[in-house]
Amino acid sequence: MKNFSSLAPTYDDWYSTPLGSLCDKLEKDAVFSLANVNEGEMVLDVSCGTGNYSLELKRRGARVIGLDISSEMLSIAKKKADTEGLKIDFIRADAAMPPFKNNSFDLITSILILEFADKPDKMIEEWKNLFKPGGRIVIGFLNKYSLWALKRRLKAIFKESIWRQAEFYSEHEMQNLLAKAGLKSIESREVIYFPPVENRVFYSILILIERLGRRFLSGIGAFIAIKGEKSS
Repeated sequence: MKNFSSLAPTYDDWYSTPLGSLCDKLEKDAVFSLANVNEGEMVLDVSCGTGNYSLELKRRGARVIGLDISSEMLSIAKKKADTEGLKIDFIRADAAMPPFKNNSFDLITSILILEFADKPDKMIEEWKNLFKPGGRIVIGFLNKYSLWALKRRLKAIFKESIWRQAEFYSEHEMQNLLAKAGLKSIESREVIYFPPVENRVFYSILILIERLGRRFLSGIGAFIAIKGEKSS
């Protein structure tokens, strides 16, 4: 897996912008509508970065382990958890080779990381072994057919970008990856239909565009959350 340590100091800046804050809320709504986190469940947040989802999982009552290859990212995540008084175990390890016993978790979350995986099918297989029978995984990814993915592709042509080597997926392709791994009860949520434009005037109509998009623009939402379950 790629190491994004150089991004750590500014990684959270996006969430403090109006557009970033809105996207984060919509993405979390999609992820947690599928995750159905229960009090006391054991959850692994794979490639947790600065802890955005790890902290939210803990706030919802789960027992959480955040895993990432970047010690810089993990340091920031730990400081954020300590500030809130949240007990989360952060572990430095490769997302492709998590150092845990099989059947250890009720839920695994993985947000915006398979785009950078060399062998996403093998990675999902590895993760599947880690959650218990009847457990589930929720993956968040950037839709290859969205304006947001197009912007990242174009930007990567003209300047250095982490997205230059990224592989984007469609909902159908991700469904196939989960099905290939033997996961069942696959379902998904799609959000963020508005274009990637940071403009305060335009921002006032983003919610309207989002509502219309959910009714009329299925298939081109920027972010998709997908869930698969392991047979009992």
